[in-house]
Amino acid sequence: MGDSKSPIPPEAGHSTSPVPPEAGHSTSRIAPDAGDSKSPIPLEAGHSTSPTPPDARGVEHSGKAGSLLGITALVIADALSKITAVLLLPAGGPVRREAALQLVLSLNDLGLGSWARTLADRNDEFGWDLPKAVALFALAGAVLFVRRFPHRRSTRFWFLVAVAIFALTSAVSVVLAEITPSVSHRTAVLLTRAGQSALWLTLWGISAAGVWRHACALMAASALGNFLSLCYPPYAIVDFVYSAVTRRVFGLGVFNLADVFHLIGLALLGVAIVRWAARRLLVATGRRVPT
Repeated sequence: MGDSKSPIPPEAGHSTSPVPPEAGHSTSRIAPDAGDSKSPIPLEAGHSTSPTPPDARGVEHSGKAGSLLGITALVIADALSKITAVLLLPAGGPVRREAALQLVLSLNDLGLGSWARTLADRNDEFGWDLPKAVALFALAGAVLFVRRFPHRRSTRFWFLVAVAIFALTSAVSVVLAEITPSVSHRTAVLLTRAGQSALWLTLWGISAAGVWRHACALMAASALGNFLSLCYPPYAIVDFVYSAVTRRVFGLGVFNLADVFHLIGLALLGVAIVRWAARRLLVATGRRVPT
C-alpha cells in the first residue's frame, strides 16, 4: 500500500500521510473515547468531569439528610421535655434567685425570650409586629436569591450584598408598618417565630458541611421548638429550668431546651466566623492557597 521509506510498514489503519486527518479524527497518539475529558487519565464510564465527583455529592446529600434528622430529633426532644414539665411541675412556683439549678414551670404567653423581654423593658417601642415578621420572610427569600450568584466573588461584593439585604428588609419593615393593618400581639409573635424558623432553615439549607451547618441546624431547631410551642397546649412557650449561673453569664431567666440549642448554636457560629476570618487572613497574607 503506497511506497514507504520506513523499514517497518505501517500497521493497518495508521497513516503516515502529511494530509490532515478527516473531520472528527484525532491526531493524538491515543484516540480519546467519546465523552473522555482532557485529563491524562481517562475517566470511567458514567463519571463526571466536575471537580466534585458523584461519590462526594452522594456523601453531601447523605450528610444533609442526617443533619435534617438531627434537627427533627432535637425538636421532638424539646417538645417532649416541655410536655413533661407541664405534666409534672406545679405552675406558678417561686424562683430561687440564687439557686445553682432549679426546675420551675413558667408559661411564657407573650412568646418573648429573656433577651427580647430585656429589650422590651429597656425600650418601650420594642415589640414583635407584622412588619418585622414579613421582613424575616423577605430576608430568607433574599438569601435564597443571592445564593444563585457565582461563589467566586470578592469579600467587598458579599459585604455590599449583605448591606443591600439589610437595607431591603428594613425598608420592607418600615413600609409595611405604614400600610399593614394592626394584628394581635399573639399573631405577630406567631408570624415572627415562623419567620425566624424559615430564615434559619434557609441558612441551614445553603450552608456547607461542618461547623456552619451544625450551627445553623441548632439555631433552626431552637426557632422551630419555640415556634411549635405556641401551636399546641398550653399554647405558650414552656420554660422550666432556672440557674443563677446562666442568669449572670447569659442574662437568661427561666429557660427551656430550645434555648440551650440557641446558646450552643451561637457559640458554634462564633467559632465558624473566627475560622472563616482566619482563613481569609491567611489567604490575604499568602500563607494559604485559596481553595
